[in-house]
Amino acid sequence: MAGTRGTNNIFFANDTRHMINEVQCVMYAYALGKAGLQMLREGQIAERELHMFIGREVRFHAPKYQAIYSRVLAGLGIHVHQFPENKTAPIWLLSFLAQKFKFFGSIFITSSHAIAKKNAAKTMGSTGSQFTPAEALLAVSYIGNIGELAQGIRVADRSLMDDLRDEGSFKIHMAAADDSHIHTDFMTRIANGLKMYANYIREGLLPARELESIEAKVEEGEVYMDCVCGAAVETQYKLFEELGIAKYFTWLNRSESPSFNGVTLSWRNWASKKTGVQAGLSDGSADTFQRFKDPESGLPVSPSIRSMGYLHRFNDSPIGTMVLGTDMDNDRAFAFEVLGEDAIPRLNKQGVLYEVLGNGRILATYDPNHSFLLFMNWRIQKLRAAGEDLSKYVMVGTAPDTPAWEMLAKHHGVKVIQREVGFKGLAISAQAVEHGNAHTSEGQTFTIEDVYGRQIELDHGTKILFMGETSGGMVMPAAPIQTVNEGEVHLAVREKSAIEPFIIALALKAELKESGQTMLDLLENVYGEIGYQMVFGTTVSKKLYNENAPVDEAAAEKEAGNAAKVKFDNYFMSVVFAVRDKAITLDQARAIFAQDVPGFPWDGLTEILFAGDGMKLIFGDQLHV
Repeated sequence: MAGTRGTNNIFFANDTRHMINEVQCVMYAYALGKAGLQMLREGQIAERELHMFIGREVRFHAPKYQAIYSRVLAGLGIHVHQFPENKTAPIWLLSFLAQKFKFFGSIFITSSHAIAKKNAAKTMGSTGSQFTPAEALLAVSYIGNIGELAQGIRVADRSLMDDLRDEGSFKIHMAAADDSHIHTDFMTRIANGLKMYANYIREGLLPARELESIEAKVEEGEVYMDCVCGAAVETQYKLFEELGIAKYFTWLNRSESPSFNGVTLSWRNWASKKTGVQAGLSDGSADTFQRFKDPESGLPVSPSIRSMGYLHRFNDSPIGTMVLGTDMDNDRAFAFEVLGEDAIPRLNKQGVLYEVLGNGRILATYDPNHSFLLFMNWRIQKLRAAGEDLSKYVMVGTAPDTPAWEMLAKHHGVKVIQREVGFKGLAISAQAVEHGNAHTSEGQTFTIEDVYGRQIELDHGTKILFMGETSGGMVMPAAPIQTVNEGEVHLAVREKSAIEPFIIALALKAELKESGQTMLDLLENVYGEIGYQMVFGTTVSKKLYNENAPVDEAAAEKEAGNAAKVKFDNYFMSVVFAVRDKAITLDQARAIFAQDVPGFPWDGLTEILFAGDGMKLIFGDQLHV
């Protein structure tokens, strides 16, 4: 259950005009706790009592919201484990600890890479992945009737709304801040879990030979790391110290701030199709892949990148300088590179955007379609050198991902599973692989259905090469994870993390220095090897209502926006289902689209796929939509 991101009043946490507020936290904590207790009663949880981890990043009111969650859960008799001194932590660490210790789950106060005034709570279960829809609906049912959503799903016998209707009020008990169910001693005993995570990384991604290569080839402070004033400030730095690699980075924005110290804020002056040139203060969040057309240069520019000061900081940097960065909860990663202006034609040819730095330099802003491809290629080469049978590996991606990821995997014999958008689906596939391995023997196979309804056949003993999505989150399993109490073995962590891509990027930097290459050189080589041609990618985001406005002010606009979205989805999905169910032919689908969206090359449409929560249009090997 990822939680619904929304705004909160940055001055008053009790302002119920905004979606996220103290009352909402109380209700959500109560619902979650009651759902857990019901699962305990029904025997779905093996323990005799419930334990949960809770953590937060740097956002406004996050410490207050964490305290509310802890006290409401403690009031229900649930043990809550916090980080000492109420310090911040990244989301991947709470997921890892819940998975490792098989606790009921964990709650993390975050809104990921969203703007500073937003917040939410992400809830993860005992496997470390987000709650299943059934578990989420059970929790919501403790607040009120969920009607048709609950068909076939167990729900609460009695909700808070039932109490309000019958008795005129309802009660929720909040424990004292120093209640015996609220703990920090456990986290102290396990050193906040950092040593365990460091050992996990060393087992696969950073063995002694890789560390020796880095030590021999990378100079101290040579790679830049931007913490964007978020959770990476506290935990990632300490983890990298534990791993012995912190010294190879120059650390940027390494001071925590709920406003991110103005990072991501910029003065807006770009072109809009609807209103022409706009001007004003903009919060671009930590989404460095969001672009607007600069009315002066005509180039697509990133307000977030410009707000980070890169255009001035790196305009004298050596060619090949690597710049890495994350978001506020430390689960997404970006990788950029300083190149000479003579690289512009090559970048244009490969579909890589860039920012002009001056002094004959540009900043190549590789998006995950590019950087994750290189990281996956690095991992494949390491496994091949170690004598691993790559046909016993599987890559798990999502429908909107670049086809290059799948092409690279299949080029090396790696199987591919495509899922709907969201890491929850990727984690479900990881569990399915583990289940298939557990219920087969050597020489046997098992099948997993992907988002397109295809049956993917896997061998017993299959391992996971990579799980990722094009929005910037990935898992590159370093080693199997054994749970502490029950001895289960998991093939992969369940939640995305920026740590694995950063480790690989540092190791890759050492190899690039030795060969005298850049990331662009490597990207060209990989594209050439797999014969990839669809190098140009564009994601269009259409705002249907002002999601930052208070709930009461945005109600009518949101209703109209959602109605427009439903109408748009229904149009395309009706065609998708009609083709899938053979009610119409592909030629008829082309004719329908050509009539309603003229001027588009619909004649080249070769396939229409239903992708779980969307659709995919295939135009041969030149275009996917």
